[in-house]
Amino acid sequence: MVNLICAEKGIPFPIPPKCIPLYHSGNLSSADLNSIYGYTPANSAKQIIAGNGLTGGGTLAADRTLTLGTPGDITNSTTNSVTSTSHTHALGFTAAEVYVGTGANDTSFPLGHIVALGNDANIARNASGTPTLHNSINRYYVPSTHPSAGAALAGTWRSRGVVNGNGEYNIMQRVA
Repeated sequence: MVNLICAEKGIPFPIPPKCIPLYHSGNLSSADLNSIYGYTPANSAKQIIAGNGLTGGGTLAADRTLTLGTPGDITNSTTNSVTSTSHTHALGFTAAEVYVGTGANDTSFPLGHIVALGNDANIARNASGTPTLHNSINRYYVPSTHPSAGAALAGTWRSRGVVNGNGEYNIMQRVA
């Protein structure tokens, strides 16, 4: 009979707080002790499998690392999503994106974009207005009521005040 030492006697040992008599002939194996304590070791053939958006993993035969995939760029249109190697997040608010277009006849601008609306538009501060391209002069924006009004700019625009020059120019900002 082998009598295991108890933690109650002052020597720490990972067994229940009472002494357990153990009858065994020969050497104790780890399987014997595992059986006594109800411990089943992890199967080293089991795997940690990296799900979408993660890389790494492998069998339990070695230490393993899971790595989060490189995120995609966040824009006003991204959503919370995951692919096999990446992920993106919804922004949660509308950010002003930078306009990088170069066309004189462009009509779609990001939120927050500013244009000067010419020819005495007379739009009160914070009132809405519809800026349009001038149909024959490619450097002017005019109100939709102007005789030379061309294509309307996309979105909702509000006046942010006026600037005086040879005429009044409303400062218009895209707000939606």
